[in-house]
Amino acid sequence: MKHEHIARAQWSTYACVVTALIALAGCNTTMQQKDVPPEVSQRLTPIRDQIADLRNQIQNTSAAAGNLVQTPQNDLTSQIDRLDNQLGELKTGLQTGRAKVESVDAATQTYFVNWDQQLKTMSDDMAKAGGARLQQAEATYTKLKTNMYAFRDQVRPYMGELNEAVTYLRTDRTKSGLSAVEPKIRQALNRQSTMMSQLDELTAEIDAMQGTR
Repeated sequence: MKHEHIARAQWSTYACVVTALIALAGCNTTMQQKDVPPEVSQRLTPIRDQIADLRNQIQNTSAAAGNLVQTPQNDLTSQIDRLDNQLGELKTGLQTGRAKVESVDAATQTYFVNWDQQLKTMSDDMAKAGGARLQQAEATYTKLKTNMYAFRDQVRPYMGELNEAVTYLRTDRTKSGLSAVEPKIRQALNRQSTMMSQLDELTAEIDAMQGTR
């Protein structure tokens, strides 16, 4: 009876280990749902880094704009200057990001073309299997680009609205002048939560493509 009890305990432990291994295998399978070649995924690291910078820059710009409309000083000059400087940093960050995206996109499109050309030299069954993988990788990458464009469509008016407010306040640096541009500033600030969500989604997509999420 004692030996039977020990055998059951050993079997129970073995079953738990097997179950855990199966669960881990399942997690790995899920992680591979956005599996793309490293020639695509690893190129995205500079873009991911830039996304983090842009997130901080947008937060700093919105903080400067919020400070201006919520707690205006008697002399608005320093607050206007602060907002203008943050907008300048954000503009530089966006230009840097665009250059990185264009560079990565050019290299990635060349990689996809070469992949397609290689498939044309292979047997029908290999070309079919490889073609399915190519389509999967292209679809994942295209979705990432689409979400980048969605962010661009939010950040452009955000920048435009705040720049217009600063330009006006350079001429009418008064409380009444601030009241005139406040709706424009608040309109821009209302875009922040959407842009933050878009940047978080882009980061999550890149992490999934790189197998870190």
